[in-house]
Amino acid sequence: MIEERAHLVHWCEHSMPMGVKEIDLQHRQLLDSINLLHAAILASWPDPKALPLATHLLAQTEQHFLTEAPYLQALPSGQQRLHELHHKHFLEALQSFILRLSSDIPMSTLSVREQLASLAEWYSSHILNSDRELSLATSG
Repeated sequence: MIEERAHLVHWCEHSMPMGVKEIDLQHRQLLDSINLLHAAILASWPDPKALPLATHLLAQTEQHFLTEAPYLQALPSGQQRLHELHHKHFLEALQSFILRLSSDIPMSTLSVREQLASLAEWYSSHILNSDRELSLATSG
């Protein structure tokens, strides 16, 4: 179990579900993975578990975006392209974070935590905003 203080992001049952069981489950799992990574970093930095956890987060994210892709068809073309661009930019940011974790360049705990917090904020915001629009488009 993750200690409460280790949580960067929390699942909010009121505002986060899209109403698509598979996507909601993946969203929860992504937030859990971010929190596990954060807990490892809080426990001790540098932590050899951080890189595999971040790599797992990347794989989960790529799979999630593939799952979401068919639902994007319900959006107007401009909105769909913007949503896909958000995904592309996030993947690039996460890949960059992983490259930093795997490099020989030392990173302070503060730097790692700030980068992870930025990624976590993106996830929360994306679920609450962009995916909310997707939910409205697919339910209407």
